[in-house]
Amino acid sequence: MAKSTKAVAEQRLDEIHTLLLRNFTRREIIAYCNKKGWGIAPSTVSQYIRKANKIIYAASDKTREAFFNKTLKQYEDLYKLAVMKKDYNAARNVQTDISKLMHLDRVMADKDEAKGEFTITYKPKADVND
Repeated sequence: MAKSTKAVAEQRLDEIHTLLLRNFTRREIIAYCNKKGWGIAPSTVSQYIRKANKIIYAASDKTREAFFNKTLKQYEDLYKLAVMKKDYNAARNVQTDISKLMHLDRVMADKDEAKGEFTITYKPKADVND
């Protein structure tokens, strides 16, 4: 079988990417490719799946980071509004939410009285509410 053109390969990758987003299994994607008459081997389908998964994972990391940054900014704005309205209880609640978002609720600080130094450690996730 002749190698497909770059444009055809990109179109196939885009279609397989969409199928993965719709939770198609490898077997279902192979059946789809056969139905479309692509004439490609299962190993080639697997290569497309690997490439599509890389695209999905890269996008999800960027999306997660953007969502985190947006959420943090929203919390900061809520905190400012609460302080401006002198609603210190609400400000404290927002600050608590920010601490949880940044996992600061897992931070433990112990002071060595003799040296006057602090040691910072993190609690394991399971121990956070202990």
